[in-house]
Amino acid sequence: VISSLEVAQVPKWLLMPDGNSIIYIKGDKADDTATYSLNKYNVVANTHTVLVADITTFAKNSSPFSVSPDGAKVYLFASKASDSNNLYQYKFDLTTNTGVEKKMLEGVASSSAFMGNFSTSDISMSPDGTMLAYRKKMSETRHGIALYKFADNSTKDIYSPDDKRSVNHIGWSPDSKSIVFETTFFGAGDGAGQVQGIYKVAFASGDSVSIVESDNGRYYTLGDSPDGKKIGYILG
Repeated sequence: VISSLEVAQVPKWLLMPDGNSIIYIKGDKADDTATYSLNKYNVVANTHTVLVADITTFAKNSSPFSVSPDGAKVYLFASKASDSNNLYQYKFDLTTNTGVEKKMLEGVASSSAFMGNFSTSDISMSPDGTMLAYRKKMSETRHGIALYKFADNSTKDIYSPDDKRSVNHIGWSPDSKSIVFETTFFGAGDGAGQVQGIYKVAFASGDSVSIVESDNGRYYTLGDSPDGKKIGYILG
């Protein structure tokens, strides 16, 4: 459905909840000098529309797309190469075809100290659109998870691991009342024989619960079932 991409890059895409359109980012070439645009593909009409000609800042080193509950807005979150110590939000309104960039959190980019800028594994917006869960640097050798609330711009630590531990692949329950994530060793080369697993934190109690653990592999692509009763994952 999206052709002529053989010389481009498509680092992110999102099938909208109504199934009638795909929002995607497209690069004009397949190297580091590419300029990226935000696009919309109409599934019914088989048409493409360029929504934003240059969205390069938010193209690769950012969160995946998030969508508002009413399907009218899409969001990206990123720290910039020119301002790597702060977190920015890009909100695009599909009803008015307008985009707005906003500085959200200051001093949080250090939480991605050993993995580069914010990416799919570091940051995730709740399905109800009210909160953002992101990986936070708790100490020089420990990364946990904090919660940001859009309504009052407040933050709260919700998971703090043991020393030399970190987290990846933050996901949400469909009702936005809990998160799931992978626990992993801190940094490269320190994980031989260490147990890694999937944990869940329910906001009502604040307790963290181990769901599954392994000393042989990594967990990827966490996702809840629509009813919130099951979690799918890949063990690699």
